[in-house]
Amino acid sequence: MASEAIIPKVIVAGSLIMDLVLRVPHHPAVGETIVGHDFRTFPGGKGANQAVAAARAGAEVQMLGRRGADEFGNDLVAFLSSAGVDTKTVSTDAGAATGVGLVAVADDGANAIIIVPGANDTLRPDALSSLAISPGDMAVAQLEIPFDTIEAFFTAGRSAGARTVLNAAPASQGADRLLHLADILVVNEVELAHFADTDVDPHDQGEVATAVRRLRAFDGQIVIVTLGAAGLTAFVDDEEFHVPGRNVRAIDTTGAGDCFAGSLAALLTQGAPLQEALHFANAAASLSVQTEGAGPSMPTRAQVDDILKQGIFWKRLVLPE
Repeated sequence: MASEAIIPKVIVAGSLIMDLVLRVPHHPAVGETIVGHDFRTFPGGKGANQAVAAARAGAEVQMLGRRGADEFGNDLVAFLSSAGVDTKTVSTDAGAATGVGLVAVADDGANAIIIVPGANDTLRPDALSSLAISPGDMAVAQLEIPFDTIEAFFTAGRSAGARTVLNAAPASQGADRLLHLADILVVNEVELAHFADTDVDPHDQGEVATAVRRLRAFDGQIVIVTLGAAGLTAFVDDEEFHVPGRNVRAIDTTGAGDCFAGSLAALLTQGAPLQEALHFANAAASLSVQTEGAGPSMPTRAQVDDILKQGIFWKRLVLPE
């Protein structure tokens, strides 16, 4: 009897954080006290957001993470499960609190975030002992868990025949050593400038390309620079491609980059060509900023497909050397 085909899955090693969200007229200056409009809690964390985005895009998804033995932890696991994410490798640290993030969202949609990692900092490499990685899987990580764990995760993923995706966010000292382990590297303009150690004007495609050449760790590594409302530029071998942004009214940009990375990984596990996956992820991120909250704002496959019916735009860029 023939064995069942193994369906490639997205495995996200990353953070679980409960977002405490304040709506404010503007971000306060140092020493300034302002009056906000509203306060709510939303499930989040870059890892959890990416896992939910991938699941809602139709992928099989497993989450590797760490939570505290508290109500925030219970709520986060329940939220992941409700989105269809496999949480059997989300472990509990009884001696630490679940991670929290204080998110101030201004009236123009821009956000400022303070993270207290809590149990996320105790997700160590030995957690991988309970993880089964298969050829064709996408191993996805960000920078909100210990770097040793990300390194071990990517090394194990590559050995098993998986592709690795690093959303190098938030930009962090010491994370440079992880860049060469990513088959696909996703950064925004701030992270690109940090890791390339150069100034980058996101509106200057030549500057972006120059920074990517400094950043790229090896031949064949795909580097994707997300540019917010301006869309994204993808660097594939010796070619650069641009997907323009969609003109939408941003309510809350928290989690947009996570949405992009999770959606991209989901489409790639389903066999989509890179160009199609980029368009899908770009559209998904544009939908996410139109809804309040990080995790809850991740759109469904049907919602993104409806957007893509309106047209796909793709152009090859010719940039100076």
